[in-house]
Amino acid sequence: MLRLFKRFGGLRLKTLSVPHQQSYKLSTNASISEMQREKETFQDFLPGIIDSLMTKSKFAGIPEVAEWTKEVLQYNLQGGKKTRGLTTTYAYETLESPENITEETIKVSRAMGWCVEMLHAYFLVMDDIMDGSTKRRGLPCWYLQPNVGLGAINDSILINASIYETLNVHCGNLPLYRNIVDLFNEAILYTSVGQHLDYTMAHRNKNDYSLFTVERYSSIVKYKTAYYTYKLPVCLGLLLTNNADPETHKRAEEICLEIGHLFQMQNLAEHTTVKILHTIRYLYNQLAFNVEPKEKLHKTHKSSILQAYLKRTQNSRGSGPVG
Repeated sequence: MLRLFKRFGGLRLKTLSVPHQQSYKLSTNASISEMQREKETFQDFLPGIIDSLMTKSKFAGIPEVAEWTKEVLQYNLQGGKKTRGLTTTYAYETLESPENITEETIKVSRAMGWCVEMLHAYFLVMDDIMDGSTKRRGLPCWYLQPNVGLGAINDSILINASIYETLNVHCGNLPLYRNIVDLFNEAILYTSVGQHLDYTMAHRNKNDYSLFTVERYSSIVKYKTAYYTYKLPVCLGLLLTNNADPETHKRAEEICLEIGHLFQMQNLAEHTTVKILHTIRYLYNQLAFNVEPKEKLHKTHKSSILQAYLKRTQNSRGSGPVG
């Protein structure tokens, strides 16, 4: 797994300490040009994915809907880092024996990767509606496009359906096809669970802070982000190597969920001011000594913490998927 994590350009990992072994330095700068080339190749693969979806799937018999779905996909799959899709191909290339890697298997891994990106787009379209967002990746949210509106809800379902149609076209003959479909279903379930936890947190009674717990935060990160951002791509790579060993997948899941926590922490840190960091440190020190915040925390510190969180939730009504 170490070789795979070296390729995670979105994570700024510096060292990985393995018990009783040396510390490995993970460089994320050495292969920037290689990663950029792979991203461009991956991006160039999309038109073929959409064309095959329009001509070889169930959409082919409904030209009007096929054309609209094509527009929906083209708009909502543009931009972003493509971390999830690229990781799917990286996982396969890293975990497969070199002699088994062919041009055809790489194409299948890219098709899988675009299915993961479709899943991401599906969540983003719905998330933007729920949060009342206005921009996504520098462009107006899909539901704000002319002649779209709340029809975006059905469009998100079309994106979701496109996942399974694409899987059927490009992966339907694979020995572990059923496992692949099950993995996508699991990702949808768990991400929806995380979305519910996050949504209820953002829409709680404004004076109720009972949900402000480490356990709640960890659950949101685990279910809303980590499963479909890391576990799904990595385990898809494993399945493409015909590895369905439960113990291997369990271990991969454990590692991927930990990386998901790191990913979310780094994302939050990038959007946190020095003032908020000092406030969080002050609060942590109070809690570390088992001191009740409402008894010992100065009013100005308490106010700034609450204002920072409320500003974030009021602006976005939830953290939303990343990327």
